[in-house]
Amino acid sequence: MGWWTIAVASLVYAGPLPSLAAFDRGRLSYALLLSRKSGTSQTLFERLLKRDFGKDAAIDIEIAEMAMRLGNPSLGRDLLQKVAQRDQGHAAVVAETMHRYLTQILDGTVSDTLHRQIEALALGSGSRVTIITLSGHYLEMFELWKEQALKYVDQRFLVIALDSEAVEIASRLECCRVLDISSYFLFDANGKINPHSRHLLWVLRSLILKTLLERRHTVYSMDIDAVAVADLDTMLATLPQADIIAQEDFSIPMDVARKQGFILCCGFMVFYPITATLAFMKHFADQVILELDDQLALNHQIAEAGIRDMETQPTHRRFSVDGAVIVCPDKQRVSRDVSYGTVVRHFQQRNESIAELRQKLGIG
Repeated sequence: MGWWTIAVASLVYAGPLPSLAAFDRGRLSYALLLSRKSGTSQTLFERLLKRDFGKDAAIDIEIAEMAMRLGNPSLGRDLLQKVAQRDQGHAAVVAETMHRYLTQILDGTVSDTLHRQIEALALGSGSRVTIITLSGHYLEMFELWKEQALKYVDQRFLVIALDSEAVEIASRLECCRVLDISSYFLFDANGKINPHSRHLLWVLRSLILKTLLERRHTVYSMDIDAVAVADLDTMLATLPQADIIAQEDFSIPMDVARKQGFILCCGFMVFYPITATLAFMKHFADQVILELDDQLALNHQIAEAGIRDMETQPTHRRFSVDGAVIVCPDKQRVSRDVSYGTVVRHFQQRNESIAELRQKLGIG
């Protein structure tokens, strides 16, 4: 019995899910993901399902996501439908939304819709597309990101709009084209995305990337807290040939980071529309549906496929995996810190004001 299966057993037998802390339920979901090929873990989940499903609607949604992480998205979809039909509260709204769109993801409707939406944007055949995800909660941060991106990244951006406020604001800007996917998501009174909706976001973003690549666009994908401070194309020109360029980090998934010595961060990536990238991204999109998190999915895909031909230089790391060649710029140029990084600084905002971030970024 593997370590992750032991973790599943320990947490299942610790008591009914409603009695476990949220952290422990998260650990259980992750352990099920990593032991999904274990018959024992599958049996333990069946026990949990019979024992706990139906006791608490909010936790029933977590159980549905556990089913997905075990490699059974159809079961997850069916469990969500049961919650939506049985419950009368907020959990029913969440479950109904997730069920509706998970059904459309699994039957290909979402992919078809994305192709139609992107075609209607008339991005230009084979053009470069810089994408940014936006909700109304991050409009101030978007203004900072956009100011720097116009200087150093691109002159036009594809805004993946998550709510009506983002659609409205971005649609007014000459530099933005808008991909409206706001109907997929739920937000709280403070404008923060529902945690389960966030899982759908990672699935949709992976499908959007795949769709753009299928339409032969080179894609620059950046998080709103990945701020350019120098010309991006100048840096890219110094890197060796690659199918994908990605930021290197040492963070989640920590099981991969500890074993491999690094992971790839999804907050800054460049994708070139060639056959190897398309094949890699098909596997990636499938993996995100399983894991409900793009960064977990990307790094587990890499870990399971196995890295080959690793080359480490002061300016970059280059390796082959799952048929694609990936290059990571050095951390001095693409950093995970607001206070340093000569080209892109990708950081976690920690209650700083925009003025404080400007000061730390050195942009006044």
